[in-house]
Amino acid sequence: MKFLKQMSLKMGLIVLSVFLGCDDDSVEPLHEVPIDAFWEVSTPADQQMDAQVLEELRGEVRDLPNIYSFLIVRNGKIVHEQYHSGANKNTLLHIRSITKRITAFLAGIAIDEGYIEGYEEPLTNFFPEIDAGTGEGWNEVNIYHLLHMISGMDWDEGQDYTDYEGHLSEPLSYIFNRDIVHAPGTYFSYNTPGIDLLSIAIERAYGEELKDIAQEKLFGTLGILGYEWQEISYGVERGGTGLELTARDLAKIGLLHRQYGHWQADQLVTPGWISLCFEDALSFDGIDGNHGANISVGNTWWTREFNGFTVRYADGYGGQMLMVIPEHNIILVMNRNYEVSEAESAEAFNSFFNVVLPAVLESVLD
Repeated sequence: MKFLKQMSLKMGLIVLSVFLGCDDDSVEPLHEVPIDAFWEVSTPADQQMDAQVLEELRGEVRDLPNIYSFLIVRNGKIVHEQYHSGANKNTLLHIRSITKRITAFLAGIAIDEGYIEGYEEPLTNFFPEIDAGTGEGWNEVNIYHLLHMISGMDWDEGQDYTDYEGHLSEPLSYIFNRDIVHAPGTYFSYNTPGIDLLSIAIERAYGEELKDIAQEKLFGTLGILGYEWQEISYGVERGGTGLELTARDLAKIGLLHRQYGHWQADQLVTPGWISLCFEDALSFDGIDGNHGANISVGNTWWTREFNGFTVRYADGYGGQMLMVIPEHNIILVMNRNYEVSEAESAEAFNSFFNVVLPAVLESVLD
């Protein structure tokens, strides 16, 4: 079941000179929602970017499989925007695991406001189910462990995820019946159920539905007027996946993090929370598991070095991407059809780093 928050107004795509574009090679029916007028559109030249390089990139992106959207924001303005496969700037698009970063942001707000005591608050404070004959070791797991996917839960995302999807009617029973097989904090394993668990903890902390918390604490302030969010049992929106936003609204999430939680006149979360996502992220020194090399994780965000630049990013299955390049004040958004094989999903990720990101960096003139 999905929650659709949508006004009846339908807004069509406005084509703005050569740096905006779309095509009509439709793949599947897509929902449209209204968007606000927050974003200014600028030419690449006005933001010190090479228009020719970006125009060449437009063609390369268009030729990638399963593309819905690609946006470049620099200095807070959209300098490049293209849509394909029937999508436009009003289209809701699946962001898959990028959802985890919205859930993490809400966790940061809950800590700021005292609804969650802090990183170290144990899950037993939120889940009395842990004391009712669950798998071993859950009484040692805390909020920090969930946010960094180091709970030690017996879990392999590649092997176990489909089975978990078949048990969403009783997620707590499914999760808590798995043992903690590594000491919490010592082993990384990419873990969607753990972030689903975090969303339930946030809801229980506030005594409100997650969508209402998100609307009050985040979406309303950002001017996000329409979204869909997949629910799990108990009517809780999934923390680990399932959110759909427009590409422009997803770019707002990137800008919010680039501005360290500040949005116009409001500070939505303490800047220290964003520092924990980025500069003070967890390195994997001394931590075993299936993490990559030369990468760190902070409140579900990834940080790595690429061609001499630091990039912070959130990715999702099928090639979804939200990236912040702080040195150049750039935000990148890419949405693709997520209904693809694991091999196609991996190739989508590789094409972003091998084709798209190098061209964006090449286009910077200052």
